[in-house]
Amino acid sequence: MSGWRVAGSLLTLRSQVDALYPGRSKVSDGTIGDAAHQAEVSDHNPDIFGIVRALDLTHDPEHGCDIGQLSDALAAARDPRVSYVIANRLIMSGPGGPSPWIWRNYGGSDPHTNHIHISVVGESIADLTTPWNLPGLGGEVATTNEKIDAMMMGFPSTADGDPVCPTRWQIATENWQRETTQKLATMGTLTVDYVKLAKALLDELAARAGS
Repeated sequence: MSGWRVAGSLLTLRSQVDALYPGRSKVSDGTIGDAAHQAEVSDHNPDIFGIVRALDLTHDPEHGCDIGQLSDALAAARDPRVSYVIANRLIMSGPGGPSPWIWRNYGGSDPHTNHIHISVVGESIADLTTPWNLPGLGGEVATTNEKIDAMMMGFPSTADGDPVCPTRWQIATENWQRETTQKLATMGTLTVDYVKLAKALLDELAARAGS
């Protein structure tokens, strides 16, 4: 396939990520679709103008590039160039919806645990090469306790006060609360030391937040 190019904003984003994590793996990076993508509707395929509007970036936390942190940064920034983002079995739409900037469970065949997928809109702003705002990346990250405190208030934040999209945490929290409710239901009418139970649940939440 010839005569295609990648949307300018995605090239800028990739360059920023490369600069933040110069040693990162690129094994799952991608722009133009392979044969499998070409057989289906995908932003990895050039549109009628020959523009590829999708970018995959490899999950490589050992070298700093954590797609969970990157996806949270994109969610917090709310850049109008975003069409949608997929990472770690979750999908979030940009301003065009549905449910803008809210993480939803993603049931596609590829869970996107080894890379993050970013699609940009089919409009001219997708070619804007203005640097992306990536709050919380490239600086000090909040400690586990800070994240827990922020999450319990409903608005997680990084150490410097930049917000991290609370909806991503809400999905994890709701799943955790459901599991906890089920555990408590099995206890029946047994007497519970609620102080110890609360501490145990917070310890579990801290472990999940730090993973």
